[in-house]
Amino acid sequence: MKIFSHQIIFDGHLASFDNILLQKNISSRNIEHNYSLQFYNNQDRELTLTSDYPFETLQENQNFNFIVHDVVEFSWNFQDQIILYTLHDKGSMDLLRYWLYHTLLPAYFSLRDKVYILHVGAVSYKNTPLVFMANSFGGKSTLTNYFLEKGHDLITDDKLITYEKEDEYFAIPSFPYHRPYRENETLGKYTENFESKELAIKTIYLLKKVDKNEDIILSTLKGIEKITHLRSCTEIDFSFQFKQNMAYLFEFSKKVQLIQISIPWDLKRLPEVYDTIINHQNSLL
Repeated sequence: MKIFSHQIIFDGHLASFDNILLQKNISSRNIEHNYSLQFYNNQDRELTLTSDYPFETLQENQNFNFIVHDVVEFSWNFQDQIILYTLHDKGSMDLLRYWLYHTLLPAYFSLRDKVYILHVGAVSYKNTPLVFMANSFGGKSTLTNYFLEKGHDLITDDKLITYEKEDEYFAIPSFPYHRPYRENETLGKYTENFESKELAIKTIYLLKKVDKNEDIILSTLKGIEKITHLRSCTEIDFSFQFKQNMAYLFEFSKKVQLIQISIPWDLKRLPEVYDTIINHQNSLL
């Protein structure tokens, strides 16, 4: 299974550049880590990232530990494609996969590569990502799930890794699970409809919750309002990467439209919302 465009190999052999080897830690080597950051999360777990060098000045030989306390600990070197894991008392392979896919790998790529991670849902349509951004409980997961039911391929249900290439910004598919519900520490439902390609992002839809009887209206956001909304849905937001991330976001905002769409708060009107987005996309093609 490909996760963020990489094949994850469990306790096997590293075969190519696009592989990441996840290997049980059997080493007794003790590297002193004097630097640490606490992660915010909504899964009732304590998360800590530690390192042997300051985060502000990353070194080629820098080592990291990501600890989900009582559950699992991941360790890796800055440029390594091997991630070691240690299960703790309350750990399991299911919980390991959840934290690996949802949090560890986005943090791993954010530290290592020039990427920007957005907290959004996304599906594909005619080789174009349809990206849905919303506040908590703003309908993002519900709309993503509706598009999947209509036969679209999933790009991500939660975290979208983006990167720049030749003056375009691309979306990297995450993993083939989605959660129309929010049960703690679960990958969710497996879907066969999973996008296999990295696609250039043209448009992001900002969902605005409105009364169930209001009209569905599209409006284009620009300037500081656009930057503010994009910034608010940033995921894996390391403080030491603030300048780098803001520079990325500024350039990203020049190339990607941000369209606000009013969403009547009534599931019966989802077909209208769907048709509005599809018709808007067709007008852009």
